[in-house]
Amino acid sequence: MRTRKGAWFVVAASMFVARASAVSAQSADRLYELMRPLWQPQPKNFLREWLVCGEFPFPPHAGQKFYDHTPPCAGFDTDYLKEHGGERSIHPTDGMRHTRPDGTVTEWRQYKSDQDIIDLNKVFAGRPPENAVAYAFTTLTMAQPTRQFLAVGSDDGIRLWLNGKLIHDHLVARGAAPDQDFVLADFKQGENTVLLKIENGAGLWGFCFRLVEESSLAGDTRPYEPKIESPVGDPLLCIRPDKAVALGPGQTMITKVEVVAPGGSTVARAEISGCRDLILPTDEWPEGPYEVRCEMDLGFGNRRVKHLPWFKGDPKCAVAWLVDSLRDANLHTSEGMVHSLLVDLVRDRLGGNPGTVDNSKVLSVHSELMEFSELREDRGEGKGSVHPYGFVRLAYRDEIDDSPQFCRAYLPPDYDATRSWPLVINLHGRNPDNPPYTKWENVDLRHHPWAEQYKAIVLEPHGRYNSWYKGLGVRDVLRCLELARQRFRVDEDRVYLTGASMGGGGVWEIGARYPELFAALAPVYGGWDDRIFVDNGALDRLTPRQRFEAQAYSSFSRAESLLTTPVFVNHGTRDEFVDVNHARLAVGTLQRWGYEVEYWEHVDKGHDPSQLGHERTMLSWLLKHRRVRAPRHVRVRAADLKSAAAHWVRVESSENPLSFIQVDADLVAPNFVRLNTDNVLAITLSPGPELADPALPLKVDWNGRGTPPTRLVQGKATLYAPGSSPGERAKRPELAGPLRELQTMPFAIIVGTTSRDPRMRDFCARQANRIADEWQEQQHW
Repeated sequence: MRTRKGAWFVVAASMFVARASAVSAQSADRLYELMRPLWQPQPKNFLREWLVCGEFPFPPHAGQKFYDHTPPCAGFDTDYLKEHGGERSIHPTDGMRHTRPDGTVTEWRQYKSDQDIIDLNKVFAGRPPENAVAYAFTTLTMAQPTRQFLAVGSDDGIRLWLNGKLIHDHLVARGAAPDQDFVLADFKQGENTVLLKIENGAGLWGFCFRLVEESSLAGDTRPYEPKIESPVGDPLLCIRPDKAVALGPGQTMITKVEVVAPGGSTVARAEISGCRDLILPTDEWPEGPYEVRCEMDLGFGNRRVKHLPWFKGDPKCAVAWLVDSLRDANLHTSEGMVHSLLVDLVRDRLGGNPGTVDNSKVLSVHSELMEFSELREDRGEGKGSVHPYGFVRLAYRDEIDDSPQFCRAYLPPDYDATRSWPLVINLHGRNPDNPPYTKWENVDLRHHPWAEQYKAIVLEPHGRYNSWYKGLGVRDVLRCLELARQRFRVDEDRVYLTGASMGGGGVWEIGARYPELFAALAPVYGGWDDRIFVDNGALDRLTPRQRFEAQAYSSFSRAESLLTTPVFVNHGTRDEFVDVNHARLAVGTLQRWGYEVEYWEHVDKGHDPSQLGHERTMLSWLLKHRRVRAPRHVRVRAADLKSAAAHWVRVESSENPLSFIQVDADLVAPNFVRLNTDNVLAITLSPGPELADPALPLKVDWNGRGTPPTRLVQGKATLYAPGSSPGERAKRPELAGPLRELQTMPFAIIVGTTSRDPRMRDFCARQANRIADEWQEQQHW
């Protein structure tokens, strides 16, 4: 009876647990439904009803899978509406048909959206959304002639015709959000036609559109767009302020203008009151490139700055000097490597022939000419590129393959070498095409909004292309950080690490491996643990080796070391590339441990930073933190010896290479460490003078056993587990493996055979060449 009663109790308990779990799940779903977003004013007056037609082909460039949003653009430049008047004259009706280039037929149809953003993937469901372009048409009736803004957002680029006139052309890679572009337009009395053309490379696709009165834009955050009206080569420089900026009643728009020569020196200063143009004579200025810096103060700390490129003189001479003087450059120096890169960039921007540059093309290489002029000053006694608003390209040769590597650094508006500055490292995402360096986005961008708005040095390493910030990529980021420390005044306690997508994964990879370097981390939709896609049964069936390797691959496998390093995670619930459950796993784990973690989950947002709108909050959060220099409590968890270190703890030897190394080191009293470890045979402790008096012995309780007091020699003490001692062939962090770590040091691969069979010798030769070709394909070297 006792057995039967016990069995009944177990069954009843199981039923209760199952029922409780079901109720809990239902409650969680109900709670999620009851959650409401933070209320905030939303833009109104969006047009949700359109005539739409698509999709049409939007061919990528040769050798690319997806269009990269750089000219030339066959999809934008092809008028697919010629059958009925063309893009400038068409007035479509529901059911009007067009023939695609492949002979298939599409037609205009009425579409009414239930959202402000028109989802074109939904509109054209069943048709391929990649490398596609679509049209949208509507009419607007005005009671009288009027001037208003057309506020548009798009994913990706967009063209806009009003009454048959092309008034907006923005080829860009971005996610759709309200009011990304403002176009000031004149409407006629009566009916006005609006035609949009929206392109897509891959992923989400859509647009939004509304009208905005001029008066409603006071204090808005749209792009600031002053312009240079005079052509290159004109002896008078005409600067037109952004006449679309609207201020409050009674306020006068003041635009401050500085004309800046290479090196940061100012050749002219002026102010524009109101909307009139500013005309400056240039007779006394030296020939060469300049930046025209326009600045507006909108009050309450809202300042806008725009840097406009301009050139005086003969561009052929400037470009020829840049290219020809490379013959005398020492390519083993940082200056020589940058000089060589600038020549490559100029050739790329001018279609391979620098001699074709003229006044109409010089602005396409303006950044390179500015940088070259500053590079020449750096060689002498001039301050070169290190000045307020400065752009500095750091360079070094990687001893692994002798390749030149580059990193971009952006300095704040009031940079001063007499004081220390916070530094934000921003890691780029993956480019599926892995092009050469000259083709990567922003490689010649001269100004970074983070540096200007948050008064911090911004560092953008290249991370050895698509390295996923492992191996070579980790080395590159650390090297670039060291170069920045040598070149600028960096506040060592205010170094921050952020990045998106692959860069977000890099934040976890590098930040958790070197927590002692950073004050805080901010991964954005990056970091992964593929076990979230595997059911418990399959996980239970993994062998110990498979289980170890699955954990080791996780971006969060070293998260224990972030005990004193705050983390701010951003992720969208509709991310089509990195599942949001990766972020939920990481955040939930850190919360369970009581670590400092912030999480912002962006509802219905995808894999695009412009959709998230997180940057202001994220950067303000980062800059509030300071590094914990000497934490009393340190944790380490690592899959290999090389990364089994944090702060003042470093594991020197482990027992089982297929088991995680774990350390919990706590300085519980002066010169007394409580040490709990797993899979550790030798460990070095190096608590600084803030934690331990180097003149006194260090006492250590290791896994519940006291060890003989030891002296700190040059600030370090190495302890060995009972019965262990280092052998001649013992693994050590510098040479611990695994085999892939060969790529993080100078290495050679010898491929050979003693076979007499010529086919075998040929096979081995082809395999050797394949290895070399793969390296060149990945590293362009």
